[in-house]
Amino acid sequence: MNQNLNVSAKTFVQVINEGRQKQSDLYGKWFSSKETGEQLIRKAQQYLDAYKKYVEYLEKVVELNPRDLDIELNLSKFDSILKDASPEAREAILSKYRN
Repeated sequence: MNQNLNVSAKTFVQVINEGRQKQSDLYGKWFSSKETGEQLIRKAQQYLDAYKKYVEYLEKVVELNPRDLDIELNLSKFDSILKDASPEAREAILSKYRN
């Protein structure tokens, strides 16, 4: 994390007043200047809690084996193909892979 990050009430409000794009670039979310300080803190906490969940999940995703993901992606395509195939075509495909 950036150790030189200066966050104060003043800098936070300055960013809020600079508009949605600046907020999105810095916070990843939008805060309304019409909200009270308490509402802004509560919203920030909600965003932070959600981000922690996202990060926790993504940390586990990057540990997955890419080949396992490829297999699952191909299986989902295979399922889609089988779903739309005639019973005869479905049986022919499945019998090929059973052996």
